[in-house]
Amino acid sequence: DANDGTLTHSANLILNLAPLYIEDFEDGVADGFTYLKGTWAVSSGVLTGTNTRKATAVAPFTMIGNRSVEAVMRTAGGSGNRVSLLGWQVDKKNLVELLMKQEQGKWVLKHRVRGKNIAKAKALSAIQPNTDYRARISFDGTIFQVFIDGVEVININGSVPTDGSPGSKVKSTKGPFGEILVY
Repeated sequence: DANDGTLTHSANLILNLAPLYIEDFEDGVADGFTYLKGTWAVSSGVLTGTNTRKATAVAPFTMIGNRSVEAVMRTAGGSGNRVSLLGWQVDKKNLVELLMKQEQGKWVLKHRVRGKNIAKAKALSAIQPNTDYRARISFDGTIFQVFIDGVEVININGSVPTDGSPGSKVKSTKGPFGEILVY
């Protein structure tokens, strides 16, 4: 007589995802970047945007569907300063944007379609000028998540963004970016 039973076996699986796109600016150039406004320069492995209005730099990579974009970013501070990590940037009316609002002490995630915010959320957090923050925007097909230095600070339902490019935006300050990665 044999007993009919269920055998279970478990294994630990570690995924080591290689980036689909990476620009670390270490070679002194932002290969293939498009500058829509402002002044941009690469020095010492950092892309820095400067403008009193808005400065935008877009990477030569297309974000499609379920992706994550990550960057090391900081602000020099100053009145009205904003530094943004862009994901799925088509144009100023169609994008996913994570704003670092240092003066107001908050991070704001916006998903804009045809000029209207269809998803928006914020997280309150002290933001120090001239301090690096590793920011990541992830989209899994349903939910946008924002991580700052590895800690989830925003989690919001969203819809699939229009294919677009990752990038950076700066307003009323200097905004250095140490690297941009897409997973």
